[in-house]
Amino acid sequence: TIRGTDQKPVAEITVGQLRFAAARLRFERDETMYAAPLSEELQKHMVDRLIDERLLALEGERLGVQASTTAVAREMHRLRLDYGDRQFQRLLMNTYQRPQDLQAAIEARLQAQQVLRREALGKIKVSEADLERLWKARAEREKVEPARVRAAQILVRTEDAGKKAQRALARKEAFADVARQVSIGPEAVRGGDLGWFARGDMPKVFDEACFGLEPGQVSQLTASEFGYHLCTVLERTPERPLSFEEAKPKLQEQAAEEAAREAETRYRKGLRDKHQIEINADRMKEALS
Repeated sequence: TIRGTDQKPVAEITVGQLRFAAARLRFERDETMYAAPLSEELQKHMVDRLIDERLLALEGERLGVQASTTAVAREMHRLRLDYGDRQFQRLLMNTYQRPQDLQAAIEARLQAQQVLRREALGKIKVSEADLERLWKARAEREKVEPARVRAAQILVRTEDAGKKAQRALARKEAFADVARQVSIGPEAVRGGDLGWFARGDMPKVFDEACFGLEPGQVSQLTASEFGYHLCTVLERTPERPLSFEEAKPKLQEQAAEEAAREAETRYRKGLRDKHQIEINADRMKEALS
């Protein structure tokens, strides 16, 4: 039961809603309805989420915030497309929902998001001092722009096809022309151009093939789970120190994410502070048994 400042009940979470929430959590965790009972930690997480959802719904009603009917319909349509008819029906069955129940849940979630954006997230401000604090807290290894290469590849299915491509390159045919003619990679239309990347950004085969090459050099034929690769480096830049100004866009993103988490936590806590939450342990045990 959720009570207001005057101690009068303003909302109640029913046994049925608890059962539905447990089923939803099991579905999210890809568990069947016959799986072992939820742990105490997961039960607490589920109940906390239910309470927060209900408090945000109450606040949405107070503020006159409503979810867009178009956005709700679009989300329902997206779910049907993503799951397909069969899986969509399984979603409904395993979470004890009718289509209108799912639609109501989507509407409540979108309403809650709007309340948070309007009352908490929309008031976030990131200062220069915040960015400087994050920059100073960064480890020195994170203040470095790593070495990067711009590379191209020819990807073929068989070793024989790879050797044939090697012979074409030995005849001084342009790498990009051979890539367009024989490569099966999606970048073949760009002459095999993979763009810029640092170590670890791409599958390991590219790190091994490209970072030991100078611009214009072609790698040995290399096998991987994708096929057989020939790589060449088009350009490269060495590792260098990163300046504060260059790091600002990512620092801004990091600061905004931190501020958003803190603002949302404060806002949710503020809603809880305005209400008295009573949990009936016996009814909860009955619902989740």
